[in-house]
Amino acid sequence: MSRFLLVFIILILSIACAKDEPKVNQEVDEVPFAVTILAKQGATDFQIDLLSDGTLGAPVNLFQKLELPESFNKTIVRDQLVSFHAWLRNDYSSHQIDLSTDGVMINRNYCFNEDSFEVVGIDNSQKYLAFISASVEASGATTFSLNVYDQVADECRSSVIPTIGFPSNFSARGDYFILFQQDSSDNRELLVYDMKDLSLDRITLTTDYNFSVNDDQNLYIFSRNGSYQVLDLENLSLINAGSNQIFENPITDGILDITIQDGKMAFFVLNPQPSTIVSSPLIYDFTSNTVIGDGKALFKLIDELEKQVQSPISIKTFKINLSTEQVVVGYNYFKDASTEIGGVAYIDFEGTLIYNKEIDFTPNQFVLRSN
Repeated sequence: MSRFLLVFIILILSIACAKDEPKVNQEVDEVPFAVTILAKQGATDFQIDLLSDGTLGAPVNLFQKLELPESFNKTIVRDQLVSFHAWLRNDYSSHQIDLSTDGVMINRNYCFNEDSFEVVGIDNSQKYLAFISASVEASGATTFSLNVYDQVADECRSSVIPTIGFPSNFSARGDYFILFQQDSSDNRELLVYDMKDLSLDRITLTTDYNFSVNDDQNLYIFSRNGSYQVLDLENLSLINAGSNQIFENPITDGILDITIQDGKMAFFVLNPQPSTIVSSPLIYDFTSNTVIGDGKALFKLIDELEKQVQSPISIKTFKINLSTEQVVVGYNYFKDASTEIGGVAYIDFEGTLIYNKEIDFTPNQFVLRSN
């Protein structure tokens, strides 16, 4: 056999073997679904769009675009609407961007009360901005009020809250504002306000109450015995009930801000501590009464990424896509003592890595894009 022919055969075999070997950190051309990445670099917040074709948009400085204050208290995502709320005593503002239209809405000191008051917290739905304020009466007693700003009608509404405890846990979705209360004797209740007219219904909770979730139309109440009830928010009639042992795990004596869509709930399980991961994603299917995921997917992802980069991986955030039953994960690691690398990884609930992309920012939150 000639030397030329031998070299040619070795070259062909080398190419064939190289094709068979999986490439580390290989990226497919298209991502499973498009997301907007919310990230912070220094004191500045950025928006980075990762489109379905894998294109990474230029970072948008939200500090400039939304006229954000130097610090804000809360970020809320309602579908394509991202809201940043800031408050300090009686100075407050809401800065919003609709990712589907790129429209910006900025409201400062809306529904301002001339009386002495302080803002306790702010929430929002697509249409309404809602905040709880505290006023000190001449007697020294503190009165809490719900204040609602209808952004479409440009109208304000206010109502004194019949409090039994400090009103710190609440959620605004659709036309409804849900407030959880608990007093020193462990009495618990949910206040259900219709933000159209501030009409009020009160729900007394049992001692085994675990947590509740609401979407635009329904209220889901979960107990530590594993049972749950689904109520129609319009009249609080019972429309469904069930039970699953996954809900026996104590979560919080309050309201969770998680997504329910097409009979499925984006859920999570708290991992035993100490752990590098606080919680792991799950999906609960109300129709089949089944749980998708075993809580191990993020740990499998960390193992795979750490083998690739040879450095400890830190999970920063994740978002469940109920339609595709996949998870987008934000992470970071340090290439050296001064070089921080961010990343976006897509996995299924078995922990299989579908797509991975390193970026110059560490993701804080994801928004599922519609375009």
